[in-house]
Amino acid sequence: MKKYTIAECREKELTRLVEISGTNDFEKARYLMNSFYRLCGLCERNLYLANNEYTCNRKSTKDSEEKEYKWYLRLKKEFETFSGLTLVYCGYMPSIGINHENGGFYEKVYRYFYN
Repeated sequence: MKKYTIAECREKELTRLVEISGTNDFEKARYLMNSFYRLCGLCERNLYLANNEYTCNRKSTKDSEEKEYKWYLRLKKEFETFSGLTLVYCGYMPSIGINHENGGFYEKVYRYFYN
């Protein structure tokens, strides 16, 4: 069984997003996925800042959390417009997928990070 690199996995998910959207707009999909990965990086950074006794009450930490929230709202709207998918926080980072009527969430595009 072949083990895929992070870049190959991300490229597969990019293709999946384009297929879900029903368009052939790889440029827009790549823009959205890159923005999504940068947002996830900011979420992780904010998690560390908020859970550190020296940085949790700083203005810069609050500003960063506000930036994350605004970015999340903007990106959520762009994903819904492009592919009909939504962003939902399942933990401390957002996931890309669809909501179920019963309150559940099904992840349609997976995220891959460097170890």
